[in-house]
Amino acid sequence: MERNRRILIFSQAFVAIVLALSLAIVMVMRLDHPVFIENYKDLRVYLTNGYYTADYLSLNYLANSTDERNVISVSFKGAEDLQVLSYENSWPDNGQRVGRYTLRTVQLVVNGHTNASKGHIRTLEDAVILFSDGTSMEVNLGSISIYAVSTDDTLTRMRMSSSSDGYSDMEYQVMEDITINSLESDSYAIMTEVFDIKVNDLPLDRIAGTKILQGQRVTVSARIRQDEFNYKALSSFQLTPSLVFTDNDGNQQVEKLDPISKDVWNLDTWNAILYLKARGEL
Repeated sequence: MERNRRILIFSQAFVAIVLALSLAIVMVMRLDHPVFIENYKDLRVYLTNGYYTADYLSLNYLANSTDERNVISVSFKGAEDLQVLSYENSWPDNGQRVGRYTLRTVQLVVNGHTNASKGHIRTLEDAVILFSDGTSMEVNLGSISIYAVSTDDTLTRMRMSSSSDGYSDMEYQVMEDITINSLESDSYAIMTEVFDIKVNDLPLDRIAGTKILQGQRVTVSARIRQDEFNYKALSSFQLTPSLVFTDNDGNQQVEKLDPISKDVWNLDTWNAILYLKARGEL
């Protein structure tokens, strides 16, 4: 009888400890607010009398699975002239389940006007997010650049492929003799930190002086680095680097290439926790 009583007390104590630990873990892992995944993107737009539309812009964020709010409005600080249409497009209704969190998606369409004829128009970084319950938050989204497409190109695209997990390959035919100088990007530091990029199978520090004859090909490959965990690699990427080269007349030219992309899909629980901890949110 005494033995059974001790077993009962031990069992009750064990259950109480497990419940206490579970509650503590829940409290520690709970987010104080939604956390938006950083974005490093270059958005191509075509101008019509100075007006442009940047669409297919997706923002991803992590929220507690119990958070029933939706994003109903996004505006960018310092860019009040833009018309931004937004809607949450999470599937299932509360987003992709990632442990005790959900990964949710907000789609944006950005309409604006510029006096520029080509090249960089503006960069968006800080946003104000409005939720369905009337609350709002300010958030840094990373770096989202908008630029106008130029059609006067020396490089002709022959092939382009990319995958959502960070693999991109592109190939161009050269319309005249060129000498490659460098590969550039406004987000060069993080691009080269996250991706291993090669031009004609050469690392970027060895491409200067490479001569490409008319009719030959220029290839660019990008692979996400796998050597160690880097929380920045979990960001959303759509970076469009520029190839800098000298043409046959000795003039320096700069041409935009196709995007180096990586989506925020199939985020597992462990990487989500590591990402949130690295961002200081846990």
